[in-house]
Amino acid sequence: MKRIALSIAIAMAIFSVKVTSLSAQEDSSRILITLDQIKKMNFTNIQDILNQIPGINAGDSSVTMRGSTSVKVLFNGRPINDPTSGHGGIKWDQISLNSIEQIEVIKGGGGVSYGDNSSGGVILITSNKDSKLSGKVEMKGGNFSTGEGSVDVNSSVGKLRVNASGSYYETEGFWDNDDEQKYRGGMRLDYDFNEKYGIGAAFNYYGQEGGMPGMPGYETPYARKDYDFYSAGLNVKLNKVKICSYVNKGINNDIDESKSKDTTVEVIKTGHELKTGLKFNDYLNFSAGGGYEYLEGEGEGYYGATDYGFDKETENNSFVYLSNKMKIKPLSLYMTAGARYGHYSEYEDVVNPEVSISHMNSIFGVRFAYSQTNNTPTFLQRYQATSSKMPNPSLDMEKAKNYSATLFISPAKWFNFSVGTYYNEIKDRITYVYYFDGVHNRYENFGKVTYKGAESSLKLSYDKYIMFNVSYTYLVATDEDTDLWMSCKSRHYANVTLKLRPTDRMSLSGEMDYQSKCYTNTANTKVAGGRVLFNGYGEYNFGTFIMTFKIENIADRSYTMADGYDGYPRRFLMGVKNEF
Repeated sequence: MKRIALSIAIAMAIFSVKVTSLSAQEDSSRILITLDQIKKMNFTNIQDILNQIPGINAGDSSVTMRGSTSVKVLFNGRPINDPTSGHGGIKWDQISLNSIEQIEVIKGGGGVSYGDNSSGGVILITSNKDSKLSGKVEMKGGNFSTGEGSVDVNSSVGKLRVNASGSYYETEGFWDNDDEQKYRGGMRLDYDFNEKYGIGAAFNYYGQEGGMPGMPGYETPYARKDYDFYSAGLNVKLNKVKICSYVNKGINNDIDESKSKDTTVEVIKTGHELKTGLKFNDYLNFSAGGGYEYLEGEGEGYYGATDYGFDKETENNSFVYLSNKMKIKPLSLYMTAGARYGHYSEYEDVVNPEVSISHMNSIFGVRFAYSQTNNTPTFLQRYQATSSKMPNPSLDMEKAKNYSATLFISPAKWFNFSVGTYYNEIKDRITYVYYFDGVHNRYENFGKVTYKGAESSLKLSYDKYIMFNVSYTYLVATDEDTDLWMSCKSRHYANVTLKLRPTDRMSLSGEMDYQSKCYTNTANTKVAGGRVLFNGYGEYNFGTFIMTFKIENIADRSYTMADGYDGYPRRFLMGVKNEF
């Protein structure tokens, strides 16, 4: 029955719809969203943009791709996943949407060039490098005492380009103890001596604090959380050689006075990479690189009378990779093959290959791909103890394999269509195991999990006046040993977006977002029902001033989210921004 259901879903997907920004092009593995497309979408944050892509489900501090939470996110070449997260989450609000030049998405691949924890895929975000004096100032307000302000400025002095940005957000929230404050600041400096030589440096800070209300029936009215994330990077361009260095530091503090809880986890991650490209002809076009990463983490604090800290622990790894792109122009064939070797202080050495073959012409394309990568355990999984979890320093890596096939059709500029299938297999999965004594629960490498299914997309547009996008994803996410469905994974996802531009000054967008029911626990005994949400966005241009609005859950539906929390009721934000 499962195979029949999957076949039916694939057949349905061929006739379904949604956007990909791709037309038939050479590198069909990458979905590219440009600055011009971002402006046309009217969306106010990165996660809304990513949710337009089939197979992606992004929240405020998380992202899954084809069911997998192991998605690596890089901003201007440096990874920015939360180092203190138990599952590699991402705080999207640390990036200003106004400063983004483009977003690239690699689904089910990218491990050769970008490393571990990318079994779901890779997201590459690049900030703009505008040299003229320009910027945006924006103020917003909405219900639940929500307010937000941001500023982004670009300028230059000779060959030196400067970008500075900052923002502040606060809300009282919907539930008791649901207040939240977020603040962000950053600066980037770029100096190009000429087209071949240049240097760039960047520093970003993101802070978040507020209450943690707890799940319905298990409220935590006194639980609070403070989070700080510091990130700095240095990029040097020496002709065909690029040198990239970064350092990330995350500090996560949890407090609950009613339980005498005050714990802090601090993780530092640094990395250095040298990469280059060497092209001889259409058959020999190499990309190569190597580098070193270092991680350091420690925890401290108490939960009641129990010490839940852990001493300073360190990990490091070094890597080299090589890949080659080959063009066979008479057959319109494009092939990529590469491998990455990793040496680890805590795990066995690995060699991970990646292969793809594509046929692309001006109307359609087809692509087949295979990749292999690893997902490494976090410091919280290996070393931190809680009231119900023991540490497990011997926890090993997950091993992931990805297979995919995709068809692209673009007979005209206004019509883009794709449909594909995928299969993601994870062995030695990092699983939270419950023991009968209720004392020695811990993460272990246990079993095999598969994420498989189909996805499709279509974009229809007429000049700048109408854009219609629909996406559909079918997902089967099961534990092969227990045959139980993975928690927080819906079988069906769909998104429909219609954008209208009735005048040059006005743009309106409407969005329908659908998820079918899912289990909220690993035992498959608790269910969150399916839900359909309607959202609206709009802008009106008064010259340099632009009025904006956003309404989420327009119908004010009551629903339960995939993680078991109650979904938000109707929310709105209205504001004004000035572009100069």
